[in-house]
Amino acid sequence: MEELTPRQITTIKFIFSRIFPLPFIIVGVLLLYFGVKEVLIAIESAGWPHTDATVISSSHSWSSSTGKGQTQYRANILYEFLVRNQRYIGNHYHSSTSAGESMQLVKRHPKGTKITV
Repeated sequence: MEELTPRQITTIKFIFSRIFPLPFIIVGVLLLYFGVKEVLIAIESAGWPHTDATVISSSHSWSSSTGKGQTQYRANILYEFLVRNQRYIGNHYHSSTSAGESMQLVKRHPKGTKITV
């Protein structure tokens, strides 16, 4: 086995100490930026006004994903609310691998139920 020269050792140290970590640092900074951005949006939205809404549709569905061999269950809640005499429609979808979990959500929010949005 051939001995490395001091210049080769210096080059290898430079690559592994300066260049190799660079993509990890860049990805880490980007994840931190977008994470902080989402947290700030969440904090800001906590102060938004609330209003009452009425559930206009509540259903449960499922789909079988052949790739993973798991069944995905989905609760679909559709609701409407008024803001300054303007009617808005919103929806909430919840996916789970548990049929009971999504069915519970549908049972808790049947058509006509009042919710806060």
